[in-house]
Amino acid sequence: MQWTKSSCCAVSHFSIKSVPEVVQKKNKTIEELLLLFERVDRKIFLPLDVQEYAYNNEIIPLFSVADGTCSQPSAILDMLEKLELYEGANVLEIGTGCGYHAALTTEAIGLKGYLTSIEVDEKMFNFGKANLEKYFGSSYASRIHLLHSDGSNGLEARQNSYDQIYYTAAAHLDKIPVVKLIKQLRNNGGILLFPDNRNELVMIKTIPGYMFIPLTGEGSWSFPF
Repeated sequence: MQWTKSSCCAVSHFSIKSVPEVVQKKNKTIEELLLLFERVDRKIFLPLDVQEYAYNNEIIPLFSVADGTCSQPSAILDMLEKLELYEGANVLEIGTGCGYHAALTTEAIGLKGYLTSIEVDEKMFNFGKANLEKYFGSSYASRIHLLHSDGSNGLEARQNSYDQIYYTAAAHLDKIPVVKLIKQLRNNGGILLFPDNRNELVMIKTIPGYMFIPLTGEGSWSFPF
């Protein structure tokens, strides 16, 4: 059974065959995400001088390690929910930091999922890597890949690769390479999420299955893409 509706500017397709794929991608509920915060001990990811604040819902400075912070748990929870994470997702994190956010994301996407995380600061990279290796133990290599690099543009060589991409630090709206990042999301839909310089959380969700005629004017373009 197939239903098709079309016009001169848009085409949409629906097939019963596509339903199982949608069902399989069951997003983590807020209740399931909250359980992860009980499983992942924040204290493991903090230097000794601030571990006493591990269970407070607040931002914790990591200045004894590098110029960075461990994000507020409630803010991380909000981001995890908005990312619509599910078992088996392939995710790109920009900003490993101490590794706490990375650990929660990795737990959310399960054993069949995979997280790639990029950190530009060498001291923070080494600290986060050590924390994640300690937390995940022998399963670390099969679940996470860390890169010491500038992740501002994501991983441009990996087009059509990720289900979700997110930043853990604020990006300037005038500088973030949105187009480059969207091209790294899978063609069958994905989510880009980042905090910005206006103290907002920006979410861009790509949804497949739509075709329109090209825009005219200053932003015009022509087929093929």
